[in-house]
Amino acid sequence: MIGQTKTAGFQIGVRRTFSISVQDAWDFLTSEQGQSIWLGEACPLQLTEGVSYTTPRGTRGVIRVVNPGVNVRLTWQPQEWQHASTIQIRTIPSGANTVISFHQEGLPGAKDRASMRHHWQQVLARLQTLLPQNEPYQEKGASSALLLES
Repeated sequence: MIGQTKTAGFQIGVRRTFSISVQDAWDFLTSEQGQSIWLGEACPLQLTEGVSYTTPRGTRGVIRVVNPGVNVRLTWQPQEWQHASTIQIRTIPSGANTVISFHQEGLPGAKDRASMRHHWQQVLARLQTLLPQNEPYQEKGASSALLLES
């Protein structure tokens, strides 16, 4: 089945290249505004390994890995799911540009994979409207090309 592996179950990955530095991308993604875009709610996370969180809608998880400027891994479990999935957010240098990547594994099924694929595509589209092009982080502008991982 598309998006299903033996070890990680159902998974989805999306990525987009932005004309900004890795540091600017990281600064935005980890800001309160950036977190509200990818987390989907106003719930600023303390990005420290081992910290638990619960969003206003009841999604809960634990920050597993934080490599500043590189990646964050966290568990993510909406109330209606029986098990947590794992999300990894990465900033990847690409010349003068930065690839922002969202990868989620351990999804309950194909329907949830499709739903989360749409969610992550919407996150990248929103980031495109907010991230500057080769300027220090502010709140407008962007560019990109979309790549999807299966």
